[in-house]
Amino acid sequence: MSNYSQIRFRGHRKDVVEIAKQFDAFKKIPEKYTESSRIGGFISIISRLLIVYLIYQEITNYLDATLKYAFKPDLDMDDKIKLHVDITIATSCM
Repeated sequence: MSNYSQIRFRGHRKDVVEIAKQFDAFKKIPEKYTESSRIGGFISIISRLLIVYLIYQEITNYLDATLKYAFKPDLDMDDKIKLHVDITIATSCM
């Protein structure tokens, strides 16, 4: 018996593309059922450019952010704080 007799066969390795196709929420429709148009292509290009622009803006805003700390004490000392205390004492009842 060889050392490899205890190892299970896990199947053939799949490409990353094949794995991604399994997780695809919107399956590709065959071309005979689709109709392409110029306006559809234009909208696709504009939407992708908009997505790239928005991602770029979010990254630059994240990297350029500065934290501003401000300490402002409460100067209105006339207000009173309500404090409710509930105490339980473990004693025998008489």
